[in-house]
Amino acid sequence: MKNLVVIVLALMAIPGVSQEMSLFNGKDLSGWTIYGTEKWYVEDGLLVSESGPDKQYGYLATDKYYDDFELTLEFKQEANGNSGVFVRSTIDGTKVSGWQVEVAPLVIIRAVSTNPMVGVG
Repeated sequence: MKNLVVIVLALMAIPGVSQEMSLFNGKDLSGWTIYGTEKWYVEDGLLVSESGPDKQYGYLATDKYYDDFELTLEFKQEANGNSGVFVRSTIDGTKVSGWQVEVAPLVIIRAVSTNPMVGVG
């Protein structure tokens, strides 16, 4: 499974004078750490992830910690799978604790939204 993550990461500091900065340089994974066995790489200026050899979870995290911010990104998922963006989270191996913005393919969103037992909101 290949997830194409089109990252246009812009971080805007809230206190004082707001300054926009890019977290991803479009060339390599400088400033990032890979956790787990999922494959992460840069292709044609885009951040790409693929399932690793054991199909287990993997994460990509910034090396720096950010306090107050606004995050803007574009995300394209080419295959079914479990993807998302963690914010204000910690990671230990492949165990992540914190908030996640879930990214799911449209087919999954439709299935959930038509199930009266599951709330969407």
